Amino acid sequence: MRAVLSSAVAVGLAMSCGMPPAEAVGTDESDPVDASEQALRDQPGSLRTASSKLAPVHFARHFAIGRTDDLFFAFEARRLAPGQHQLALDVFAPGGVPWVHLEQTFSAGERAWVSMPVAGSLIESANLSGGWSATAFVDGQAQPSSTAGFVLK
Repeated sequence: MRAVLSSAVAVGLAMSCGMPPAEAVGTDESDPVDASEQALRDQPGSLRTASSKLAPVHFARHFAIGRTDDLFFAFEARRLAPGQHQLALDVFAPGGVPWVHLEQTFSAGERAWVSMPVAGSLIESANLSGGWSATAFVDGQAQPSSTAGFVLK
């Protein structure tokens, strides 16, 4: 019952922030990424996912649970004042269930990186596959700066 309630609260919270619930994220590998490109350009920042932050970075939306040691989130802000800023990232598991809250300080004009373990973690042992989502907030603002959907399978 508690998990169902948490899921319902998370979905309601996500929808009130203008973010689609995690289960709305497509799991079909042919999902058109370009359909969300305009939405990304309209946001104050961009949030993308990768299995490594080593150059050259290959951003993706689909990841194999057993082969992804860590999932990296890259956030790039637009229109920020010079100086230090605080990134807060909320990650939601399938069903919109809150999974983890991550924070990172970054400088305007730089890419902020945060990561979460996947392979060898509870995600793998519980086989939490499906559509996930992440929402980025900058400097404690109530409006999300960016959102990203991704699939773990």
